[in-house]
Amino acid sequence: MKHSLPFHTGLITGASSGIGRAMACELAHRGIQKLILVSRNQEKLDELKSFITKINNIDVRCISLDLSEASSPEILLHTVQSWGWEVDCLVNNAGFAIRTEDEFNHPEKVQQMIQLMATSPLLLSQMFGKLMAEKNHGYILNVSSIVGGFPVSSTLTYAAIKRFMNAFSHALSYEWRPCKVFVTCLQPGATTSSFHQKNNFPVPKKWQKFFRPSEQIAKEGINGLIRKKRNVIPGWEYKILFFITHLIPHSWLFDFHKSCWRDRRDKICKKNS
Repeated sequence: MKHSLPFHTGLITGASSGIGRAMACELAHRGIQKLILVSRNQEKLDELKSFITKINNIDVRCISLDLSEASSPEILLHTVQSWGWEVDCLVNNAGFAIRTEDEFNHPEKVQQMIQLMATSPLLLSQMFGKLMAEKNHGYILNVSSIVGGFPVSSTLTYAAIKRFMNAFSHALSYEWRPCKVFVTCLQPGATTSSFHQKNNFPVPKKWQKFFRPSEQIAKEGINGLIRKKRNVIPGWEYKILFFITHLIPHSWLFDFHKSCWRDRRDKICKKNS
């Protein structure tokens, strides 16, 4: 079921692929008036803009920006303000991951991950959210993950950042709801996108049936945002998983994830090397 949009100008980070791209296409399909696409990959942004504008008569602008750099949130805000645009829908989606065993050898990557997926979305939520609050109108969708609810064996810092984003989004939703700024935290499970290939996380075949398309995640996230829900967990199996994580010891979940996912993933990596 689709819902009409209560906002006019959307900004999406990490818009060049995966959930971000699906979000852009979904908002365009639903008739958003203006759309700002943010990513490092200018070529993919231009391709997405061309695809959207051929089908939908909306104003699309692209910003090639690396949000893992500390100055980027302020640059993004000033760029949008220089156009005279007023963002009333912010989607914080940009992200990447590295394997736990690689983190200790690449601390610079860990620092980039924290800036990109924790610091930048926090600052963007505050900067754009403050402007929304002044007008008593706005929507913020933070794309987190189901792994933010429990420890996993393969992505140590990634999961910890997602746990932070869950908590931050939840608290911010209470903080700004009186100002008519509504914050939703989207917590998808395994998603069919280029994420796993980009980050060297091969997927065991027996688990691929649990993956949900990026397009479905985007639709459910936007529907939840429109309904002003604080949390959205797409998929009945992940709703059950979320409930279970509050009932059993996290050590069991960690060991289960290690044996069913990480160990099989490592075997695939060795086979392909």
